Amino acid sequence: LSGTRPLDLKIEGNFDAGIASMFTDTVQAPGATELRAAVTGTAQAPQAQGYLQLNDGQFSMRDPRVGIDEFNLRIDLAGTRATISRLNGVLNGGTLSGGGSI
Repeated sequence: LSGTRPLDLKIEGNFDAGIASMFTDTVQAPGATELRAAVTGTAQAPQAQGYLQLNDGQFSMRDPRVGIDEFNLRIDLAGTRATISRLNGVLNGGTLSGGGSI
């Protein structure tokens, strides 16, 4: 995929974020996840629309020791921008919250 070739990709699904543990044994991340995304435009100038959402998930690492419970995350895709519109949970017993965009 390169140049001005057109893109027309649509991905939709519900899955458990624990699937990430298939690729690494250092991270555990179970949680109900929903993905709704479309990519159009060209390979040189892709445009994305949709979102990725994780509800009431968990995230843990052994080294460094990190544990997140009640983890909620939503990333909205719009054109060339990805925005974290929701990020909250309990991080090692304290409050986690955040947001931003790239």
